[in-house]
Amino acid sequence: MLDITRIESNRLELHIEKISLNKTISEVITMCRATLATKNIKILDEYDTDIMINADKMRLEQVLLNLINNSVKFTNRGYIKIKTNIKNQN
Repeated sequence: MLDITRIESNRLELHIEKISLNKTISEVITMCRATLATKNIKILDEYDTDIMINADKMRLEQVLLNLINNSVKFTNRGYIKIKTNIKNQN
């Protein structure tokens, strides 16, 4: 919520750097392992080649954490799958 206020007032500072999307996803999954275990939900991660992107790593981690936590909240059994891939845009 605070970030939305900062965005609207043009006070949000982004720290853009080149990062590995796959590594960032893996790190966030590691942070969520305890939560996943409490509901006995597995997380499947399927990566294409290592994807390098320019992004604010902390903000991306926040988005991924929110997505995974919401997935856990609304999943009662089974698994959550995160998949990355690159398709040619020709």
